[in-house]
Amino acid sequence: MGPQRFQLFALIALAAFPLLPPRALSSIPQEDPQEATAKQKLEEALTIVRDTKLRESDPERVIRAIEQLGQLHDPDAIGDLVELLTFRNWAPWEKDPNKAVDFSMPRSRGMIYPAVNALKEIGTASMPAIVKVIATNDPNSLETQNAMEVIIYLSRGKREKYVEDFKREAARAASPQAAQRLLKAAEVLEQSKR
Repeated sequence: MGPQRFQLFALIALAAFPLLPPRALSSIPQEDPQEATAKQKLEEALTIVRDTKLRESDPERVIRAIEQLGQLHDPDAIGDLVELLTFRNWAPWEKDPNKAVDFSMPRSRGMIYPAVNALKEIGTASMPAIVKVIATNDPNSLETQNAMEVIIYLSRGKREKYVEDFKREAARAASPQAAQRLLKAAEVLEQSKR
């Protein structure tokens, strides 16, 4: 009678608590493994670029993390990348004067300053932060020059719109200096042939 009683209880339990159909299980939100991996990569790369000691001790690792942030296209990285607009990737011959200069190696601004390329890869989501860099830094500063490189790239094919956007931002600027800087950026952008 013992085993029969157990079977009876099992049948009652199944009747009282029916199994969820497969459709119902698929409606339970589950995190996409690729999305989880992207979030992990983002957090790891941000941890690396935020480590000021690592910038000195292992700049190559920081450069790889900056490049990865661009490849992830995640707007959460923009603030950190803007902070790194002047972080430089030194060429081998710049680090060691005994190494020969390699003239066959092209050195664009984005290769020298990897945050420039990363912000280009993230795209137009970086514009508000870039505008802020320009508004708060001298037009001849390295920060502004690198920010302008990003804007010139992003504005290709829609240059007039970006020039107008800068003029509009200048009209709303918090200070006369910021307005002048933004108008100067609009002028440079308008004259750019790239």
